[in-house]
Amino acid sequence: MNDRSYDEVMIERFRADPKYAIELLNDILDDGDDQGELRVLLRQMSAAFGKQGAPQTTLDISSLAEMFRTMGLRLLVAPSQTSRQAMAHA
Repeated sequence: MNDRSYDEVMIERFRADPKYAIELLNDILDDGDDQGELRVLLRQMSAAFGKQGAPQTTLDISSLAEMFRTMGLRLLVAPSQTSRQAMAHA
């Protein structure tokens, strides 16, 4: 029997299907209320796509940007839906 941790399973799945990792990240960011879940996912994504040998305990903006670059993505800040709606009615 192969006992692997949840993190190991998710890391392997993210490497096999980076789009799945992106979907999960977007879902959590859209919900916006579970910081613990976000930290776990970012830790797993960092292990899957981050710099090898980098500590996984903290992630700063530059390590997030590097991880996303590795995935062929970029970090982007955009107005929220609420903000866009408010600007449209102004």
